[in-house]
Amino acid sequence: MVDSGRWFERKPGKQFRCRYKCKKAHMKKTPKASLLKKTIAVSLAFPVLTPFGFAQEGEGLSALASFGPFDVNASLFVRSVYDDNIFLAPSNVKTRDVVTSVSPSMQVRYGEQGYSSAKLDYTPTFQFFKDNGNNDAINHDARLQVEKTFTRLTVGLSQSFTRISDSAIGVTTGQFSPTRLEQDTFATRLLTKYDYSDKTSFEANGQFNVLDFAAAGLISSKEYVSDNWINYKATGKITTSAGLTFGYLDLSGGQPSQTYERGLVRMTYDAAGKLQFRATGGVEFRQMGGGKSDQVLPIFSIGATYRPLDSTTITLDASRAQTYAIQNVGQNLTTTGVSAEIRQEVMRKLTVYFGGGFYNTEYTPGDRSDDYYTLKYGVDFKATSRITVGAFHLYRDNAATGNGIVSSFRNHQFGVQASAAF
Repeated sequence: MVDSGRWFERKPGKQFRCRYKCKKAHMKKTPKASLLKKTIAVSLAFPVLTPFGFAQEGEGLSALASFGPFDVNASLFVRSVYDDNIFLAPSNVKTRDVVTSVSPSMQVRYGEQGYSSAKLDYTPTFQFFKDNGNNDAINHDARLQVEKTFTRLTVGLSQSFTRISDSAIGVTTGQFSPTRLEQDTFATRLLTKYDYSDKTSFEANGQFNVLDFAAAGLISSKEYVSDNWINYKATGKITTSAGLTFGYLDLSGGQPSQTYERGLVRMTYDAAGKLQFRATGGVEFRQMGGGKSDQVLPIFSIGATYRPLDSTTITLDASRAQTYAIQNVGQNLTTTGVSAEIRQEVMRKLTVYFGGGFYNTEYTPGDRSDDYYTLKYGVDFKATSRITVGAFHLYRDNAATGNGIVSSFRNHQFGVQASAAF
């Protein structure tokens, strides 16, 4: 499962092209953030506990083409990976292969954020397996986002669709069966924000999320969420918030539906690009249905980005959240985790990075517990302002305990990759 909600995080420092009355001399853009910075998604779901706003891509180069108010950009990302465990199987039944992915991307932008803006992104990913061609697949990632700002009111609407074929960390009992799961995710989000004053604002946001699995026996879902906040800008650097979230989870296969309520507080801190800190925490009350006991769970999401030097970036994230188990009827899982990464730029063109994470997942009811570790390091080289190449090593280890569970695995991936912006 992919945390599609993170597409909606607002990235600080975004610069937008000045339109209409601005001269071309004032339309300078900074280099686009490398696609190589994207990490492999962990197959765990976390709630969206972020401030108002849609995700913003890294600062872009000049447009490939412009048609009136529309800017068009394109990019290409290619990766080839030696994977010693393509099905995340136990050590005695591992399957090795070389997997090559090709991802052309097209982006269309309109307008300027803060007034009226829209953007459409589409990226297909073609996956090719050297020895296991029956697992070849085409993944899809499409996103449409529209935003309109009035005097005090900002309204945004987004629709995204992703199709992913990948190995998944899930519940496996009895004999291991090698397979790669295909899942479709639809996410619709309506955002409204009203600036009552220079310091106080209100949000009333809605989400509709669909998770659909092609394989029989997996539990699909539809989720309806109302996410509401009161924000107060305490200082120029600190914003605090209090929020209430209401959710309804409709599960397939005749499983009982779940409802939940969250009481949350949130704080963001931005010290002029040197330190950015965001934290959300609170309590979730979940009604399980089907005669199961209700649950009360502390949840949180914390993230920090620290730049002690212009060439050094340190990130830290921690979270705790609950969702349902896609392969086990009647079970929910609670995941608590932490991850960190340091990136060091050397002589402007070379970036080295090192990071890792740990996640613990508890299944209830039941006796299963997973300890999941990741370690990744690599290097990126910016050959030109538009071309980046790199190499990396990723290690993953999942130690699962519980009656009849055979989901423990170890996985090494050694890869080379390149991205080009047009």
